[in-house]
Amino acid sequence: NFPDNRPTVAKSMGSLLRQYTKLPSKSAAVAPVLQVLGQVIRGFRAPLTASHRAVLAELLLPLHRPNEWASFDRQAPVLSLYHKPLEYCILQFLEHQPSLAVKAMQAVLLNFPPPRSASTPKELLLLHELSVFIRYLTPEDFAMIYTPLMQRVLACL
Repeated sequence: NFPDNRPTVAKSMGSLLRQYTKLPSKSAAVAPVLQVLGQVIRGFRAPLTASHRAVLAELLLPLHRPNEWASFDRQAPVLSLYHKPLEYCILQFLEHQPSLAVKAMQAVLLNFPPPRSASTPKELLLLHELSVFIRYLTPEDFAMIYTPLMQRVLACL
């Protein structure tokens, strides 16, 4: 009976994603886990609970973090392995609670490569993600994120 196994499956998925953020590996099955997680998130009921929001904050947003073991010019291939399903998962959260867009955008902005060691492919992935998330911002939220967003966009030029 699947409902009985839900906690075990959730714990296993969370464990894999937490471990991956600490020590990334190209062989980790992050994309398939995110694909399943995206469907789970899609089924969440609004309003989101604190434990649901914790999935976003503690499991998904840290996947944007730079990988210390790889130089910035090699991070885009790693991120590209799971970027689409990661973006889908975050979009499912934004569909349920658009107010989380600011938090998602701030996390992406914080994890851009520094301008002097930029990674154009990674920057393109992250800029695309920001362009998708921006649709969920209210005018007030946009005003709050405008300055750091424009600073990052200008640094990419």
